Amino acid sequence: MVLGSQFGFTQAQFDWICSDLSRFPVARAVAASSAFPLVMTPVALKNYAGRCNYRPPPWFNAALDARDTMPQRYRQADRLFTYMDRLERPYIHLVDGGLSDNLGLRGVLERVSLEGGAWNVIRAAGLELTRRVVYIVVNAESTLDVSLNQKPRAPKIKQVVRAASVAFINSTNFDTIESFKQNISKWRDEIRAN
Repeated sequence: MVLGSQFGFTQAQFDWICSDLSRFPVARAVAASSAFPLVMTPVALKNYAGRCNYRPPPWFNAALDARDTMPQRYRQADRLFTYMDRLERPYIHLVDGGLSDNLGLRGVLERVSLEGGAWNVIRAAGLELTRRVVYIVVNAESTLDVSLNQKPRAPKIKQVVRAASVAFINSTNFDTIESFKQNISKWRDEIRAN
């Protein structure tokens, strides 16, 4: 919640906080994914970082060194780095993931960036023999309430919150889709070359 970034329910993500995904109840994961701010309470995860033998993946240090040359990759690595300090960050509060990734594509974009390319992601997952990958994207963005522009009086707080969140999510969706479109053919060429 604090970082405004995605927290995936994968063991790789839970490794950063020295936690075991298999012991995390599915009901709590569902609650976190629907915990829209001001409507539902965030779900808290205890951070056990430093209490296991976790070592960051090989790309991590390179990403932290790429602040000037690859700022997006650096930012992602820097956010992950915050999980490693359980004294500074003893809890991670999770809210509706739609606020940072309503389409479910940013995780793919970030992973490819962090791993240094699509082929590295495929190789790390042991999927080198995969022939086809299909992405099905459902864009269920809300329509803007333009009727607010027809009235002279200021909208109510509930209308302001809804309008602001819809505008933000729709804008983020547009940027994500465009970024995905720009990268997909590049990834295809990279994978075919390997």
